[in-house]
Amino acid sequence: MEKILKPKNITYILSSIIFILFSTFFILKKSIILYLALIVGLPLIIYITYSFFKHQSYFIPALIITSSLENIHLSQLRLFPISLFHVTFFAFLGFFILKKLYDKDLSINIPDKFGYLFIFLFIMTFSIIYSPNRLDALLYITRFFFLLLMSIFIANIEITKRELYIILILWALNILILSGYNLYLFKQVPLAKFVSEKLNPFNPATRIKGVFESVNKFAIFLSSFNIVGFSIILVSKIKLKYKLMILTILAIISAAILTTFTRSVFLISFISIFIIYFFTPYKKLYHITAITGLIALIILYFTNDFVQSYINRFLILISSGRVDYSASTRINLLIGAYNIGTDHLLTGVGLRGFPHYYNGFYMPHSHSLWEVIICHNIFGLYFAELGILGLIALILYFFQYFLFHLKKINKINDPLLKSIYLGILLSVFQYFLFFQFEPSNFTINFFWIFTGLSYTILSYINKLNSKNNV
Repeated sequence: MEKILKPKNITYILSSIIFILFSTFFILKKSIILYLALIVGLPLIIYITYSFFKHQSYFIPALIITSSLENIHLSQLRLFPISLFHVTFFAFLGFFILKKLYDKDLSINIPDKFGYLFIFLFIMTFSIIYSPNRLDALLYITRFFFLLLMSIFIANIEITKRELYIILILWALNILILSGYNLYLFKQVPLAKFVSEKLNPFNPATRIKGVFESVNKFAIFLSSFNIVGFSIILVSKIKLKYKLMILTILAIISAAILTTFTRSVFLISFISIFIIYFFTPYKKLYHITAITGLIALIILYFTNDFVQSYINRFLILISSGRVDYSASTRINLLIGAYNIGTDHLLTGVGLRGFPHYYNGFYMPHSHSLWEVIICHNIFGLYFAELGILGLIALILYFFQYFLFHLKKINKINDPLLKSIYLGILLSVFQYFLFFQFEPSNFTINFFWIFTGLSYTILSYINKLNSKNNV
């Protein structure tokens, strides 16, 4: 048994399984060309399999990249469309367990503060009993459980500094390619069309989302890397030429974010960059950059129709003479969530029950966008569906998670590691803010990947500090 569980033997076994599965798939699809390509690529499959088994940190960028392509399905089942992410996800789970068996170490560390998530999961599961939409609730809980498991496994991966850099570089390349593609799509539509349509949020021609199913999902994904880049520029002490290279990358990504015309992600990015101010040693540079950016924005507002139309999407929120139907609808949904929650204080109406109860009993006549019946705030949604206990568990988790990590930041001596760790933490924070607008995305892959990665980096930093103290 010990001979079988050697890395090379495990690699050959796994490679054979992968080869058989893919061969069967291509033969059934009658794709001879792809089948021949698979045979030629067999040595590459063996090498990749061995690399992923030996360096499980490689799965982190793989999970990020395939998550960004999750909308592209390999096959379409009735309830569960299979994507590249699903293949990568189950490969990661399998390799992780096999590595544990090989190392003869079956211990798994549950990250700090995850106990609140298990309580939240228990409350969700119990609510199926009285949920008006049990099948949808069961599917949601299943996805939530596996994403929670993935995050725990990621948190248990040991990484080196080299592997951390590889993760960031591959993530950056993924973001750059998607940003470039989005900018290419943007160029295909005449600028006059965008301006004439007033950047109508309900017209897909005015909001570019690349390969994502939602412009907001795409924008927050781009922003999650942007904040890591800004953190490295403003907190680390790397050479100026490297900072300028990162700044160039961030400029391209920021341009792609603008093509989504999202208000929520813009505000989220602004808040995140402001938080960096409390950690940067370059406060004068921060002040100069902020003032220069504000002046440039004011000038562009009065000289560029494109920028003016985009900024007007924000100004409409405070305009007394115009009604923003999106904002008014969100307010109605939040009020409805509060009313449902207070009427069912202890247990809520059951997971995935909000649309049923709101549409049937709580929707006011002033509700503008009748097709929008999902509460757009995570705390409001789960207060209505899970009651006060579910709400408390969720609040405690987020509060304790951020408090736990914030206490660790100032204890990090290496400026570069500190900036990366802060950036990843702010990526998680951005998704937390995003859930205040889009709570249905609580099971978005990226949030759980970055959450696990924050613990992975912290473990590496703690290990490094232990060596230095010896």
